Amino acid sequence: KTTLAWMSFGYETQVPPIFLLMFYNALANKGRMLKPFIAKEFYKDGKLTKEVEVEVVNPSIASQESIDILNEMLVGVIERGTAKVVKSEFFSIAGKTGTAQLASGGGYSGHFVSFCGFFPADEPKYTCFVGIRKPKGIPSGGGMAGMVFKNIAEQTYVRNTRLAAEDCRVDSALTKLPTMKNGIWAKNQQVLKQLGYETASLDKGVKWVQVKNDSTGYHAEPLNLIDNLVPNVYGMGARDALYLLEKVGLKVNVAGSGKVVSQSYGAGQKIVKGRTISLVLR
Repeated sequence: KTTLAWMSFGYETQVPPIFLLMFYNALANKGRMLKPFIAKEFYKDGKLTKEVEVEVVNPSIASQESIDILNEMLVGVIERGTAKVVKSEFFSIAGKTGTAQLASGGGYSGHFVSFCGFFPADEPKYTCFVGIRKPKGIPSGGGMAGMVFKNIAEQTYVRNTRLAAEDCRVDSALTKLPTMKNGIWAKNQQVLKQLGYETASLDKGVKWVQVKNDSTGYHAEPLNLIDNLVPNVYGMGARDALYLLEKVGLKVNVAGSGKVVSQSYGAGQKIVKGRTISLVLR
């Protein structure tokens, strides 16, 4: 007696996610329902062995008017409904949340939360389904599965966005000078010379420097290296930092990439040969 009523909002039925995805994809595709497939082409040893043709399951699942109305409702779920947290500042999303109790032993145990939709809503390119079984905390299709959907959507969209150079405005506040690392001054000079930047001259005996730059250019300050004391490798790349530290008898543990932002033994501490110094680079 209650089956029809419960089915109207998703209970007493089980639909595989791929079929739900196929339905939403049809809405995004103006009613044209396609059979899901994994790949368009198969290659072996660099040669094309098989091409997969798109199989149309239904050329029009409903009238265009009905599809337009439904798609507008799906956009409204994000703009004004239960999935406002899914709204992206980069593009519009159309979709619907789902929150259901899981039947178990004649009762219910846990929830299944989901979100299915497509993006960008005005010119759909991708359809995505996210389902989470027995999530921790208060179950929410929008706040849980919807946020995963949003992260996937934004990362996918950004990776496939291309801007023409003429469309990119120059940021007047952007620092034009490239950032240089502390280290061997001769190598820094060589790079800057190739880039067309002038550098101040230092005494011939100066090899290791700390480099600073401002609106007027680059300024190098000699790095004071004292025997039996840990050198200051802040701002250096991994190669220069390793060279200096291993040269004075220290073992080095490096984490990250970029410039040294942290060293476990501070500059100026007495060196105990054989000890390990840890560097963090960013």
